Amino acid sequence: RVRASMAKTSKHCSELGAAQSVWCEHMINRDLLSEWNAYKKGRAERCHWTETRDFELFYAVTSEDQYYNLSTKPGHPLYDITISSWISSIRGDLYPLDQYEPRSPLTKDHDKVKQECSFAAPRGEWHVSRVGPFRHRDVGSWHYAWFQPFVDLAEAQLPGSIGRYQVATMTSLANTDGEVVGFPPAHMHHFHVWNVNPLIPIWPHVVFNGFETHGDDMCDHEGLGSVCYMKVWPPGYGTPTPPRYFFEALANFVAPSLDEDFYFEISVLLSDDPETKTTLPFVPHAPDLFSKVPQQAGTYEVPKTGESMTWGVSEAEFDLEVLWWKFHTHYYYTSEAWALEGDATAALGLGEAPFELYIEPFEQSDWQTHDTPKTADVFDTATDFIEARMPIPGANVPYKQRYLDLGTVDMDHESAKELLLQRIKAHNDRFDPNGAGDCPHCIKFVWKLDDVMDFHDEVSGKKWTHRPFTPPTKTVYKQGDKLTIVVFHKRIPELCGDTCEESKQPPRLHFLIDTITMPLDPVVGFMTSTTGTYLTYYLTYHPTLVLFVVLLVVAALVATCAGLCARGKCVPVRGPCAVDGPDGPTYHKLVPDEAPDLAYPLTYPLDEESKEMPSDASRRRRVTQ
Repeated sequence: RVRASMAKTSKHCSELGAAQSVWCEHMINRDLLSEWNAYKKGRAERCHWTETRDFELFYAVTSEDQYYNLSTKPGHPLYDITISSWISSIRGDLYPLDQYEPRSPLTKDHDKVKQECSFAAPRGEWHVSRVGPFRHRDVGSWHYAWFQPFVDLAEAQLPGSIGRYQVATMTSLANTDGEVVGFPPAHMHHFHVWNVNPLIPIWPHVVFNGFETHGDDMCDHEGLGSVCYMKVWPPGYGTPTPPRYFFEALANFVAPSLDEDFYFEISVLLSDDPETKTTLPFVPHAPDLFSKVPQQAGTYEVPKTGESMTWGVSEAEFDLEVLWWKFHTHYYYTSEAWALEGDATAALGLGEAPFELYIEPFEQSDWQTHDTPKTADVFDTATDFIEARMPIPGANVPYKQRYLDLGTVDMDHESAKELLLQRIKAHNDRFDPNGAGDCPHCIKFVWKLDDVMDFHDEVSGKKWTHRPFTPPTKTVYKQGDKLTIVVFHKRIPELCGDTCEESKQPPRLHFLIDTITMPLDPVVGFMTSTTGTYLTYYLTYHPTLVLFVVLLVVAALVATCAGLCARGKCVPVRGPCAVDGPDGPTYHKLVPDEAPDLAYPLTYPLDEESKEMPSDASRRRRVTQ
């Protein structure tokens, strides 16, 4: 069955573009399995663990309702988790928050151990960090953990991180022997290894793209399954190694499980191959909302009953080629999603009746009140807070609610999609009435994600998510190119069952397309290269040294010019020392030592029309006249 699944995946990969096909095999198929087997073998044979007990950790085990408590009181396990304490813990000393008295929920008062090891691999060196052991695998238990991995790893500190690239990553729950706890029984709600890197100039300096795991990351359950929690860049590609990692993860058990210890694990393969091309993220998404507490994770809420939708527009920040992609949403309430080329909101009538969003702004009264100083005393609006403190600027909008309940406008998904498709056709017919196809102003589908049950597998009588095969129709973007995201939400009974009705929590949703790209802009490419990163490092941390080098270069140029003048190699163009010549702009040429006697003067006029140096032929004519 595994071979059959991988053969199906190989067929899918072969239908992609040349570059994307290679990425497909490395991310979800044969080359991924090869790297996985090499990793497991190297770890078993060459991993010599070091242990640390004196390290900072936050860990809490809660129920779903405890986890999503938005108004915690002293004594609640998540009371010290505020938006600001979360951001401050991620950033550390590289990005301290202004007007904030740091209060970290991290503590050394625990009985856990952090184990780390490194071992050589053909492409570089694997580094593994794990914290545990933990128990309590009860169905319905939510396990929330924070810690900083690789604190003493020179390759993950400045300047040692420069010139090194992440070429494979892995995050998961694992048992004592390092075997991954799959889905089911453990749902990887979110495993984020935050990369804090002040040397990346064109993307927010705090991201986790490419070093994360979510509940919909699994491959086919009859195929590679949880092996796809590992992400592998093809040879020649990588993402810059940051000088600070921070791990923040939530796992919840959704099915009966073995009663054995488990660990939170992080692995990264670092390479110093100088030929590595830098990859960067581009994440088209439906707008995430501003969260009162970190547990909301920027999600937007939709009604429990009925059918709803939302939309937004994303923009490419630089010229890029999409090399790989994966979707992230919560499918138990997502039935379909579109990604349309360009800003299609006006053509579709999004924002006008009947497609008008219900929006509820985030007010000052919604802030948590136990930060010091209080957030409301520092910021007037949520927009100000987002711009000043959020880890990923622009990822969130300052609202508590933002959706369209289609029932309020006497519509459902089918009638809404029918109207939108009619408007797309009418728009395209205006620009391409003959259907020629070469229509830069037409609205085209880049991705269309539907038939969600096609990528869910039955395990023990229930349906579980794996990654869909949905290729894009466009992979190259110019800076400023846009994508319109439209998402349709309703309860999917086969995935939700009765649990959604029993839960006290509203459905909380994301929809994003997490892509790995190669920058095509030469400036962006240089600034994210090893040379560009070193330049940024010295400009940021050692500007005096850079100024000294610049002064040395200027002094050398001045000395060179002075030496040429002293040897008669420089002839002034203007001023009292200028050689006499015809009126008007002139061009001067140095006299070679070996040819002091020239048949024409040193100074000769420029062409009156072009103001350029005359050709040799015209110069000869001037001399013979």
